[in-house]
Amino acid sequence: MLCLCLLPLALLCGLLTGAASRAVADGTPTGDGSAVADEVTDRARVLALWSTGGPELRAAAEVALTGSDDDVHRFLSTANDVRLQDERVAVAQIASVGGLNLQEAARKALDGTQDDLEDFLYEDWRDPYFQDQRVRVAQVVDAGGPEVRKAGQAALDGTPEDVKAFLATGQYERRAQDERVEVAQIISAGG
Repeated sequence: MLCLCLLPLALLCGLLTGAASRAVADGTPTGDGSAVADEVTDRARVLALWSTGGPELRAAAEVALTGSDDDVHRFLSTANDVRLQDERVAVAQIASVGGLNLQEAARKALDGTQDDLEDFLYEDWRDPYFQDQRVRVAQVVDAGGPEVRKAGQAALDGTPEDVKAFLATGQYERRAQDERVEVAQIISAGG
């Protein structure tokens, strides 16, 4: 909560009362590639990184925005390393909720380049995750009764949304039907 309060203040102080306001007060023109324009651009770059970064990058950007110009330059020189670490953590977190296919894809991304990490985070996690969901459906079908098997097979033959719906609710509804039938059979057999 404190960061949410300090950040707007730091932005106002850094962007409005920084070098640009000093340049206006001194009569120095801005926007011509001068150090003043570069400094404003650097703070804007920090803000842009803050708005799109992960937790570590955001925390480091907040410190830079509330700090001196040297803090801003120091942050910009290390921002890529911090972003890389955030991306590695995000890939590991995604891998922790998946099955073997997703974990293997994440491992490949972690062993690769920063581009591999970014590709995994933006798109490459989807297919392995879907394959893991299909494996999970097959496991449920294998252990289920006739209604579960029928619904599971329909999900496997369908779309990724069908698979997701089966895993989220369909398997439980069908399992309840199978259990009701089994109870009725036990009662009718007198057991």
